Amino acid sequence: MSVQDYLESTEDLLNFAVTKLSAYEDWTVAKFPGTDIKKLFDYMPDLVLPAAVVAFEGAGFQNMPTRKVYLTVIVAVEFFGDNDPVTARTLMDKVAELLDEQVCGDAVFEIYTQDVDNFGAGNLIHKIEFIVSDH
Repeated sequence: MSVQDYLESTEDLLNFAVTKLSAYEDWTVAKFPGTDIKKLFDYMPDLVLPAAVVAFEGAGFQNMPTRKVYLTVIVAVEFFGDNDPVTARTLMDKVAELLDEQVCGDAVFEIYTQDVDNFGAGNLIHKIEFIVSDH
């Protein structure tokens, strides 16, 4: 029996994340076809900010069988300073609220790391990385 039989397909997991994040109407939600955040606006030049962008980072396999999928949610905002009512930090909290510990079929989403990067031209990027595994 294939390990794929024990966990939802990668595309289903990406679509699930997009659907969950789309419940919040004050941002654009999309799937990103790559993993190099520096190319985000090259791939998606018309991306409207603020945005939550879901990307596949990879997968790992263990005995039992267990499959772990690594997904990243990229939160992108225009940076105007801490006086802006919608900051990357508040949207990062929204990602956690909408997606952490959510269950898709036999898979559960769990946050494992967060990172921030000034992206130039007034854009700020937060990365929230998830491990999605069978439970």
